[in-house]
Amino acid sequence: MAPNVTYTQEFVELYNPQSVGGDISGLYIDDVAAGGGAPKVIPAGTTIATHGYYVMSFASGFLNNTGAESVRYLKIVGGVETVYDTYSYNLASTHYDQVFHRQGDGGVWCNTISANVTKGTANPTTCP
Repeated sequence: MAPNVTYTQEFVELYNPQSVGGDISGLYIDDVAAGGGAPKVIPAGTTIATHGYYVMSFASGFLNNTGAESVRYLKIVGGVETVYDTYSYNLASTHYDQVFHRQGDGGVWCNTISANVTKGTANPTTCP
């Protein structure tokens, strides 16, 4: 997301579809593999409750707001990456205060950008 009016930072939201909570400390949010910015580590003590959300915010510019980009949720141990989820997009122009999201919580990715930003709450059940 390119923050502009409503939001002051970029963010990535994770959703836990499991029937148990989980500790995600030490996992990472990253952009393209072997390029882009340095992976951002999820802080120690971070958990996601059952069917809960975790929002990680960072300074604008970590993710590309135009052109090709990927967002990845992963583990890195000894330089070896295990990617748990990824989404790639390509924008011809900047879309301020808009996001890509899944259809509902844990559903398939919507392949269109949306002005329906639901940071830390349930995603829309339909795509834009």
